[in-house]
Amino acid sequence: MVRIAEIESGSIAEELSLEIGSRVVRINGERVRDGIDLTFMMSETNFELETISAEGAVTIYEIERDPGEQVGIVPAPDTIRECANKCVFCFIDGNPSDARQTLWLRDDDFRLSFTYGSYVTLTNLGPKGIRRLIDQGISPLYVSVHATEPEVRERLLVNSRAGLIMDQLRQLIEGGLEVHTQVVLCPEWNDGIHLDRTIEDLRSLGPSICSLSIVPVGLTRFNIDRPVRLLHASEAAAVIDQVDKAREWALTEREVGWCYAADEMYL
Repeated sequence: MVRIAEIESGSIAEELSLEIGSRVVRINGERVRDGIDLTFMMSETNFELETISAEGAVTIYEIERDPGEQVGIVPAPDTIRECANKCVFCFIDGNPSDARQTLWLRDDDFRLSFTYGSYVTLTNLGPKGIRRLIDQGISPLYVSVHATEPEVRERLLVNSRAGLIMDQLRQLIEGGLEVHTQVVLCPEWNDGIHLDRTIEDLRSLGPSICSLSIVPVGLTRFNIDRPVRLLHASEAAAVIDQVDKAREWALTEREVGWCYAADEMYL
């Protein structure tokens, strides 16, 4: 369910005397899981909205609105889904022990991917979660792929579900979604022939894989060589060559650059 944080002035919600602090439980009899559900379900012009007050009173509202007219419910922020991976290159592990609390949040939430462009790994989504993305048309998504070979990705993310990535991407694409992808490049982990394989695998999925960004791993004195090290200049140069090669075919075949190396790769 979703808590009502604000009611917009002059809105349908204000006219119906919905209360801040009440929770939206169901719309048209379907459970409302989060703010995306709320927005998706309230897109209808006629619907039944069930709320429960802070005191536990249940109220059902019959809502009719004109196309484009806002209901006026502003939901409270959803609880963020945290990461279930133990990535060998996790930036959180590079924090000093006295870093502020907000820097310790390991988010891996498809809702933030959709609304803010945050990259997610999809390891915390099962078949129902993937189906939801497709049913609600949550697109584009931003996915941290890192490697397409199952054993390589499982080793990087330290998660047995990490090897499902190609199947998950195929399902999303076949469901009509678009995906931007990312590789955090770790020397001797997912570079060289592994990067070539990743580029080719993502290319094979077609134009619904909208882009591939390749970023060198970022480390601090708190996590360098534990167990990942920084790239050497020669390794970065080799990656740039791989990116240039991928960009050549992408520009020829699709008229877009498609594959991009982060600025840090050139430094």
